[in-house]
Amino acid sequence: KNYNFVKRIGYGATAEVYEIQHQKDKKLYICKKFPHGKHELSMREMYVIKRFDDPHLPKFKNYIHLNGISYLLMEYMPGTDLFDVFITERERTYNQEKELHDIAMGIFTCMKAYFRYNVQHLDIKLENLIYTKEKPTIRIVDFGSAHYTYDNNLHSLGCPVGTRGYVAPEIKNRIYHRNTDIWSFGVCLWLLHTGYNPFRQDSESYTSYEEPCSHHAENKSRPSEDFPNREDTRFLNSMSNGLCDLFLKIFVKNPKKRISLEELEKHEWMRSF
Repeated sequence: KNYNFVKRIGYGATAEVYEIQHQKDKKLYICKKFPHGKHELSMREMYVIKRFDDPHLPKFKNYIHLNGISYLLMEYMPGTDLFDVFITERERTYNQEKELHDIAMGIFTCMKAYFRYNVQHLDIKLENLIYTKEKPTIRIVDFGSAHYTYDNNLHSLGCPVGTRGYVAPEIKNRIYHRNTDIWSFGVCLWLLHTGYNPFRQDSESYTSYEEPCSHHAENKSRPSEDFPNREDTRFLNSMSNGLCDLFLKIFVKNPKKRISLEELEKHEWMRSF
């Protein structure tokens, strides 16, 4: 009763996301509305973000469960998601590595922030990365798929999570690892740099109704996580040695052999520019 709904700004298989405004102080907030039957999911996400205290992560405001519907309120994050930025700029690609590096560091900063809380996001994609142009900043949202990981072991998932085309291969086997998000980070960079997603995109995703990047990549993906193929090699040959090496270390099927966050931070390309 204290808030007015301004507009719906997103939706998925588990919840709808709204921009709302407090009636008295007129402050804007983000409200994630979970329907009947999703109370446990809403509680899990609430407990995850309630621990966060970092400007690159969602900030918890309130949680309300009323008539079987759950509302998760968070502080408002101004900006546009990287998917919309990519589309509105005429499907541009960040083929200049310095510009791509700036975005990579922004995403990495978000990942490093939630890794400190022993969390894996498990749904990193351009739509969940909020970009503020005025003061270039990237922040990450939607921790509805998040799980904890405290060690270097493989952990079980109750069901696959994330978005097809972005998720690491182990997700399909209902397992995850502390290096799982690294794969999705690589997909975001590859897509921004080349203009296409190298991995399979089916007609529906695990937790989202929208097929990622369907506007510009529907015929430019392949049904496999094998990397690199002939098309990939063409792109790799046009990259600097550092960026090429980074992708080859990211797109490794075995998560235990994939580059870790600590190794990523020390990688020559990430430390360049």
